[in-house]
Amino acid sequence: AVKICEETGCYYIKIKSSDLGGQWYREGVSNIGALFRAAERQSRLHGNQPVFIIIDEADGVLGTRRPELSTGQAQETNQFLTELETCGKRGVFVIATSNDPREIDPAALRTGRLGDLVVYVPLPDEMTKNAILKMGLSKLPCDNNIDTNDIIKLTANFSSSDVSEIARKSGVYAMSIMISNLENKGVNDIVPITDEIVRKCTAEITPSL
Repeated sequence: AVKICEETGCYYIKIKSSDLGGQWYREGVSNIGALFRAAERQSRLHGNQPVFIIIDEADGVLGTRRPELSTGQAQETNQFLTELETCGKRGVFVIATSNDPREIDPAALRTGRLGDLVVYVPLPDEMTKNAILKMGLSKLPCDNNIDTNDIIKLTANFSSSDVSEIARKSGVYAMSIMISNLENKGVNDIVPITDEIVRKCTAEITPSL
């Protein structure tokens, strides 16, 4: 979502749904209104260019209106729906992300609101995971014999962040060996990440999904 804004040169405001909540009744409603007014001001300041609001975990502020919801939560959803109805005419556009779109109020997913374009982002395929792992390892001292193609076969149900964690965890593991060598042997040589280290760290990660 951020890359869309960067590549189009548009100003954006990125928030999580929790940023809009309030401690007091109707405070969340006021925060939502203030967010859209701020985006409108940015649009005017940038020569009426489109301004994007990127809201992560959108189900938290656009949750399905059910009887068990508090009055405040229902009011927040209503306020957001009202803003979505007319924000495009004011130069403000919304990109909403959610790991559980079933929890988003159906009214928000109508065309003219968020339903104009819905994109499903699946788990990464092996080629993508391989690229992510190579990118993460490229920033670290590594042995030349790491077989990332074979290691990726061990990553069923890994998300992109899980694959990134393999590289981070491998770096930490190699660093711990280096520290141990320094403390016990007085040796201060860099310990490169090996194929064995990467496989060990991969096996220790539980898939997020």
